Formats: sequence, C-alpha cells, structure tokens
Amino acid sequence: MKKLLTFIILLHGCSVFAVDNPQPPSGEAVFDILLNNSNRPLSKEPLCNMKSGTRKNVDVTLGQHLATLLSVSYETKNIVSLTSSCALSKHDNSGVIVDAWDCKLEMNETNASGEFISSAMVAFTLSVDKSKFINGSLRCF
Repeated sequence: MKKLLTFIILLHGCSVFAVDNPQPPSGEAVFDILLNNSNRPLSKEPLCNMKSGTRKNVDVTLGQHLATLLSVSYETKNIVSLTSSCALSKHDNSGVIVDAWDCKLEMNETNASGEFISSAMVAFTLSVDKSKFINGSLRCF
C-alpha cells in the first residue's frame, strides 16, 4: 500500500509539470518577440548588462546590442553564421518555478579557412504559451 501511495504521488507530481503543448515556438514567433523587445534597456537585465565600446550612450538597448552583433557581417570576407533554437526549460519567476521556452541566437565568425574569429550569443526565455518575453531572462555572451 505504501508503494502504491508513493507511486501515485510521483505520478501526480510529474503530471503537474507536464506541458500541454510541447511544440517549440516558430522561428517567426521567436524573432517577433525578440525584435518587439528591441527597446529593452540592457541595464535592466542582470545577465546582459553590456557596455558598448562604439556607442556613447550609457544605457545600450537590446536592439543596439543586436545591431552590433549583426554588424560583424557587414562588408567582410569572413564567414558569419547565425543559428537559433528554443528548448523547453524551467524558469524561476519570483520564487515560483514555471515551464518556459529557453531560446538562443548565436553568431559565429570564421575566416575563409574555417578558423575561429569571434562568437556571441543572446539567450532569453519565453513564456510556455509562447506569447511573451520573460523579464530578467536575457543573457548575453
């Protein structure tokens, strides 16, 4: 009886955290949300408080940071590739752990011989229903 009770509790606990729709957001939805947040000041994102060597303003926005990352490909002979993806994850939302989509945009730069030159990544979390950007989830590397 004790084993049955333990099994039922485990089964119920696992089902509480199951996501109804495990399909990741479309690429279009991810970039819509990311670009709709381009005015977000990075100073308000604890894991992405980037400073710019080329911009004189102190408070860089997400859009400005993305422009800097994408500018690496401007008029260069190097090969710059962008990749993006999302994976189901968890997020601590004010002490409550919630299901969420952890997404990332990666930029890799190599020379014509394939040797590494630079890379950068912007990661962020979307609500599990794929409708909004979760504040404080932006990470820049």
